[in-house]
Amino acid sequence: MAHKILLVDDETIILHEIAEFLRQAGYEVDEAGNGEEAMRRLSDNPFDLVIADLMMPSGDGFYLAERIRTMAPDVPVLLLSGAAKMGRGEAKKFGLAGFIEKPIVPQKFLLQVKRALEAR
Repeated sequence: MAHKILLVDDETIILHEIAEFLRQAGYEVDEAGNGEEAMRRLSDNPFDLVIADLMMPSGDGFYLAERIRTMAPDVPVLLLSGAAKMGRGEAKKFGLAGFIEKPIVPQKFLLQVKRALEAR
């Protein structure tokens, strides 16, 4: 059975491109365009991993990660950002499974997804 990932990004083109890439890698992917939609999907469905953009108009990825930890504490969260840089230690400080810089490097991205799922 494929791992189920919730992908959250307010930029539709990026959301669909990353989702398709993950599907081609064998993952089951559900998409949400903002944090509120992501929380609704999380309340209705179990997910193995959430990957969310850091910068979204309806609340940043840190806020979303905090809400996810409250609702589903066992679900790891990876954040994506094209602007901010964060090391592994800083990501852990915020309770994240990791931090992925945009533009995404495909093999590195898949490795981070795999690690986050294995650490679960």
